[in-house]
Amino acid sequence: MNKVAYIFSCCLLLIFLASSCKKNESFKVSGMIQGAEGKQIYLEQMALSGNVVIDSAIVKHDASFKFKAKRPEYPDIYRMILEGKQFVFSVDSCEHIQIYTSLEDFSYPDSISGSDKVKQMQVLRKSVANLQADYLKAVQNELSVDEFRMNIEKHKEMARKIILQNPRSIVAYYALFQKVGGYFLFSPYEKEDRAFCAAVATAFHTFMPEYQRSKNLYALVLGAIQAERAEKNAYDIQKMVDNAEVGFLDIQLPDVNGQTQTLSSLKGNVFLLDFSAAEMPNNTAYIFELRDLYNRYHEKGFQIYQVSADRSLLLWQDAVKALPWICVRGEQGSGEECFRLYNISQIPTNFLFGKDGVIVAKNIPFEDMPSHIEKQLGINR
Repeated sequence: MNKVAYIFSCCLLLIFLASSCKKNESFKVSGMIQGAEGKQIYLEQMALSGNVVIDSAIVKHDASFKFKAKRPEYPDIYRMILEGKQFVFSVDSCEHIQIYTSLEDFSYPDSISGSDKVKQMQVLRKSVANLQADYLKAVQNELSVDEFRMNIEKHKEMARKIILQNPRSIVAYYALFQKVGGYFLFSPYEKEDRAFCAAVATAFHTFMPEYQRSKNLYALVLGAIQAERAEKNAYDIQKMVDNAEVGFLDIQLPDVNGQTQTLSSLKGNVFLLDFSAAEMPNNTAYIFELRDLYNRYHEKGFQIYQVSADRSLLLWQDAVKALPWICVRGEQGSGEECFRLYNISQIPTNFLFGKDGVIVAKNIPFEDMPSHIEKQLGINR
């Protein structure tokens, strides 16, 4: 099969899958539960407003069961309840989830098929169940607090990987709201957790803005950021101006490795101060233009200092990790203050500085940029 035919076939397959899913407008859950013959099983939607019973059934004499329900408008969390045990799973399309297990192991089935997200959710659930057991041991002094903390960190490291894999997944959302001992494992009020909470909140807000879970999570993260800003009042404008050693407003922000990069350190070079964001619609083309300028003039004394307006730290880190110039991003207070100081009302916006640290031009079209840079570098055409 040649390349064109292969691509065409893939397109047809995607169209077929999308149309068939839309046509079904339902999802299925079925399987076998050994030892549960004749017992009643319930299907519930775990909505924000409370659990809602969707359906119930009797497990057949051959241990089989089957549910068919309307697909939710947005990805959501469901559970089946059987003899006091519950199996929690996610639904985000017209999938057919199948489980094969025993009544004893119903909460964590031996075999799950039909959805990788459901499998991920079970890994998270099992891990938290183990942490809950560790919590009880720690309370009874049967487990050291240090070991308990270490186990929590192991779980969170696994959860972080799942979140980064797909921040808009309902499983990523679920990971943020798991509890041990009545306490959430992730909190937007904890600095090390906030980036992951913000990544999920941003993804949900971007792709599902009308979803109530999106609204609640976004408000939670925004509230945490505003609370910290009010408490810390982290960025001192006067200090930044007083500490500037050049004739322009200095910027001191961390790069992707957490190292503080100062704009004033570039004095003596011709440099471009760029305000932009990886989430801009035209960012790919924009970065190609910057890369071309950097590759052409860097060895001659040209630098780029790029300040990010991205809301998500994790998405920004992924976007700039391979860029050769200085890329910085601040927390909400410091990052926004830089934009105010340079009166940035839209992105992208850039300023070209001469070797003496004086702004020589603003928002030069890329086709005209080489002549301006060469003039400042003293290159004769």
